Amino acid sequence: MEKVKTTVFDPIDYLEDEEDIDLYLDEAFKTNDPDFILLCMNDVARARGMAKIAEEAGISNANSSPSFAVILKLLDSLGLALTTKTKVPT
Repeated sequence: MEKVKTTVFDPIDYLEDEEDIDLYLDEAFKTNDPDFILLCMNDVARARGMAKIAEEAGISNANSSPSFAVILKLLDSLGLALTTKTKVPT
């Protein structure tokens, strides 16, 4: 039997430009899963340079659960804005 080669999937390998990041986070927010959203925001920060983004957002402890204010600062440091829109009924 032939061995199958696999590689570790890392989403930051696919976050190449602003459009990729917008689409990625848009889909993350559609899940309404706060842990998943934070994971995806972490991916974006890693893609952009985690240390710089954390410093700009004033995040000192990556192991703590960030407050909403810190999340807003993180989005701002990523050049993103949190917006809302009316849900389309399913």
